[in-house]
Amino acid sequence: CGLKSDSTLWCWGDWDFRGPVTSDSAPVQVPGGELWTSVTTGPWNTCAIKSTDASLWCWGDSYQGHLGNGTTSPDQATPQAVTGGHAWLTSVQTHDSACGILNDLSIWCWGAQNSGVIGVADAPSANPDPLPLNRIAGGGLPSTDRDGGTLNGALLLLAGALAAAGVFLRLHKGSLAK
Repeated sequence: CGLKSDSTLWCWGDWDFRGPVTSDSAPVQVPGGELWTSVTTGPWNTCAIKSTDASLWCWGDSYQGHLGNGTTSPDQATPQAVTGGHAWLTSVQTHDSACGILNDLSIWCWGAQNSGVIGVADAPSANPDPLPLNRIAGGGLPSTDRDGGTLNGALLLLAGALAAAGVFLRLHKGSLAK
């Protein structure tokens, strides 16, 4: 998927749970006529931030709560609002979960919680709603050596996305600080 200069969102390729396209080699506009500021894709879904209110919308595979829309099913071919009504800066999708950074620089994660991969100590195994990373037991950052480093990878991708935009941050007890 990608954004055109007029802020419309277009996707192409095999649908494979990533969006509204079945198998097109030419880009097809994402339904709804919305304008977007950014888009990120993962193995099973796509998320984009609306330009009108910085809300996060995801679509694709909803297994284990990957979409953050409060449910684990069904899969969605059109954008669904991530719960909470937050304003987002960016998001990243991994194989089993997703994380994002809010405008207040707090980190929130959702999706599979197998072996604690989203870093939230008391989350259920399938977590369809975003949870703040500061809910980690002890208040510190989680160990990131579980599940091949899914959480570590997500946090590094988030930090890299912001650094590319000229915002350099450091992690401090589950939040980001300038």
